[in-house]
Amino acid sequence: MSILNVVILGPARRLATAAQDSILPHGGGQAGTVISRSAKLVSVMMLLLLPAWTGAQPAPRCRGPLSEALLTELVKGSVPAPVIRGNLAKCGIAFEPTGDAIGRLRSAGVPETVLDAVRAATGPAERKRQAEQARWEFIKDSRDQQVFEQFLREYPASQYAAAARLKVAALTPAAPAPAPVAPVIPPAAIAAGTRRVNQKDGLTYVWIPPGRFQMGCSPGDAECFDNEKPAHEVTITKGFWLGQTPVTQQAYRRVTGQDPSHFKGANLPVETVNWDEAKAYCTAAGGRLPTEAEWEYAARAGSTGARYGNLGEIAWYNENSGNTTHEVGQKLANAFGLYDMLGNVWQWVADWYGDYPSGAQSDPSGPGSGQYRALRGGSWDVFARSSRVSARNWYEPGLRVNSSGSGASGNDFPFVLFPFPFSI
Repeated sequence: MSILNVVILGPARRLATAAQDSILPHGGGQAGTVISRSAKLVSVMMLLLLPAWTGAQPAPRCRGPLSEALLTELVKGSVPAPVIRGNLAKCGIAFEPTGDAIGRLRSAGVPETVLDAVRAATGPAERKRQAEQARWEFIKDSRDQQVFEQFLREYPASQYAAAARLKVAALTPAAPAPAPVAPVIPPAAIAAGTRRVNQKDGLTYVWIPPGRFQMGCSPGDAECFDNEKPAHEVTITKGFWLGQTPVTQQAYRRVTGQDPSHFKGANLPVETVNWDEAKAYCTAAGGRLPTEAEWEYAARAGSTGARYGNLGEIAWYNENSGNTTHEVGQKLANAFGLYDMLGNVWQWVADWYGDYPSGAQSDPSGPGSGQYRALRGGSWDVFARSSRVSARNWYEPGLRVNSSGSGASGNDFPFVLFPFPFSI
């Protein structure tokens, strides 16, 4: 047998040997020489095919992520590096690829090509994140409250936990109303300023009766911006309950389990809340955001002036706030008994921001679409000119601007939602 046959192993050797045995003649001579050369050619071909044969060996089955110990054993057991890299890509690792872990593996003789595969492999934290994300994408449109409760039990610190809590709150069936112990008072008979407590967020709400008012630039107000014009008559045909104060951090945390505010305090107004989160909170608490017309009607409380009182007595703004928000309800209320309708924090309303229509309106709800949502009321860091009941502001609904002023376009104000008409 040629020496080339000897170095071929396994199937290649058997095939080469069989090929040689089948073509070698029993006699010598020229024919035997030609056939012998052919056999050697087959042997060389088998040798060239050897790398492909050995490279095609199937990798061991993936029975779970690889530990440091198992990875070291594979290397010391002379398992080829490509096979180990294939296992890492398929199975992942059971440890985080920290600098210390990489150092231990390098000291154990793991080659750099395998270490690169370790760095690229999926570790426990990434597997958990992927599972969490996949689970949320699967359930996020569910109408089953228990699905979101189970998600919170499994992933209590998830990036989707706040959204899951809002889903739970929104999908929790309302408790059946107890049988009335006294005749129900029709809405028309409820006195303006009547107060009730909403059991979902613990805040006090005030009854705002239906009525008619002039919306927009107040008569004799020389500080009006163009977007406050034209002034026009608006009729509010239905009464509603409105929060006596801006939503506090304590109330927001009670409903959502979160508090995104920059300034911290249980009775401080919640801020750094975008429009979508404001809407979600209101839904979870049992109502909705007020329209821009409802907000201004409630803020004026029958007043026709630019403000419902002396500014320093009714509002926290840039000249008296000390560059911070303040606990709600510290300034004087308006005639409906509502506090902080001006100053302290901007207040989201339901409308898309747009130009006012001309002519009288009944229960207007703003444009049908737009790019920005409207805010009203001013805040702790605005000038007196923006602290008027007709002053308007706007911002993109999905964005936040925190109290330190970081954000787009140099805007420097916190946001707060202001809840909603609702029945209690």
